[in-house]
Amino acid sequence: MILNTKFYLQALVLMFLVGCSSNAITHFQGIAHTHSYHIQIAASLSTKEKQKIKTLIDEVFDEVDLCYNHWNPQSELSLVNQGSPSTPKLREILSLALMYKELTGGRYDPFLGGVISAWKESLKKGELPDLNPLHVAIDLDGMLKGYAIDLLVEKLNRLGYKHVYVEWGGDIRVSGRHPEKRPWRILIEGKVIPLYSALATSGNSEQKWEVGDKIFTHIIDPFSLRALEVKEMKSVTVQAPTCALADALATACMTFMSDREALEWAESIKAKQEGVAFWITTKP
Repeated sequence: MILNTKFYLQALVLMFLVGCSSNAITHFQGIAHTHSYHIQIAASLSTKEKQKIKTLIDEVFDEVDLCYNHWNPQSELSLVNQGSPSTPKLREILSLALMYKELTGGRYDPFLGGVISAWKESLKKGELPDLNPLHVAIDLDGMLKGYAIDLLVEKLNRLGYKHVYVEWGGDIRVSGRHPEKRPWRILIEGKVIPLYSALATSGNSEQKWEVGDKIFTHIIDPFSLRALEVKEMKSVTVQAPTCALADALATACMTFMSDREALEWAESIKAKQEGVAFWITTKP
């Protein structure tokens, strides 16, 4: 589906709460890794329960920082990129990332960390990078936000909270139902959409650099290893059974030069992966 430029990320994360009583749902809000999060649990919780859940939330974001965050030079991922042996948690998420690489035909690639860093550092200086020699490093940013959201939902479910809504930085996963015994809902272009699983968005509107007469984005073509120029596609939103999968598919779909190519690829993914839907936003 091609959507016009009135389709905004902010619309994706609006909760459509009609007639919801405050004692039927408990909210948790904050900021983690520069992104705001909003968690809703369809229950009236005691002070002790709230504290237990807040501790769980903090533990998940600590795990993201200490294990998977390449921006943290002391994280397990950063140490592996420096030559240290892998750890069980890293092997688990890397196994998932490699599954997504295979599913996307290499368009999602967790081993482009060195290429991405080289392009960003050069583009910020108004230059093009020299990728020779090529530095290989693991970068999980294309799926990490979704993976963290999955962890939050799954850990909350294991604690016995089956009806939850977790949003972090615009990506969402839900389980169960709203207290009104209906599906959780989001608002897209003025339309109320029921959400039963997860939603993630990737776009090129925030990180752009001008070099000469060209404007480059932070998105890397995994085959040419070049940063993509600003093009007709503005963003891709994906619905999938898990938020990590939605995140990786949205990242992969943004690597195409045209919406036509992206749509053809999206249809091929839908034929292989049940429960997936794509929305592609284009420039005017």
